[in-house]
Amino acid sequence: MPFKSFLGEVLCIVYSEIAYYRYLFPEYCFETVRLVDTVSHRLIKGKSIESDQLLETIDGVCDALSKELIKTLVIGISISPIKPTYVRELYAFQFGRQQKSNATVPVKSAKKKLLSENATTALFLDRLVGLLREMEPLAPPISIGSRMALVSNASAEYIPPSFLPFSTSSIEGFTILPHCGSARIGKAERDGLALYMCALCVEGAVQVPTLGSILCAMPMSLDVDEDMQETVFVASPGWVQCLEQAKDIKDRLANRF
Repeated sequence: MPFKSFLGEVLCIVYSEIAYYRYLFPEYCFETVRLVDTVSHRLIKGKSIESDQLLETIDGVCDALSKELIKTLVIGISISPIKPTYVRELYAFQFGRQQKSNATVPVKSAKKKLLSENATTALFLDRLVGLLREMEPLAPPISIGSRMALVSNASAEYIPPSFLPFSTSSIEGFTILPHCGSARIGKAERDGLALYMCALCVEGAVQVPTLGSILCAMPMSLDVDEDMQETVFVASPGWVQCLEQAKDIKDRLANRF
């Protein structure tokens, strides 16, 4: 797996925790890791075709993140093979950089800031897992898809690995019900770059506004320009179709109660 920055590792864990607690993949597809003193689940490469596809999507997100080109990211969970863009749940992220300062930061202040950032990230991950544990389980078939928007100064030639350019003529956008439960998860930050996350749990569907201006009762605004030329990419790993995987997930669901 390619090297990931701190926020890249956070995103990998976020994807993995969603996949773990929403029963996208069997137990054997995950390992237990520790980040900022928080025990988390992380996907392991080589365990299944579908989980490897999701890991490739994560690598694509991290590539855009490492180049500071990612503006917003939306993860959608679907339970409808007939309409995979009919989203049951949506997890939204916004990325931003604080204004850089040329002033020298004392070592003690830098350490204090790092501890504060770690504590904020730990709270962020704890809140995410707490939310996922409280949500009603989803039985397979389940699909996870991602939509990413880039900053306005991104090169027209750049395409995030494992993503495809979004075309309204060929690929439907995510659909989601505006009257739904929502939760502000929090933020993670390192070296002046921050990601903010919120979640939506839905029951039905209507077309959402363009990515980045999602207004569905979200308690945290995703502040982006009204740019009709916004560059959007999509990635949709396959459905959980393997019978062995489906049986393992069914057993996990049964053991939950």
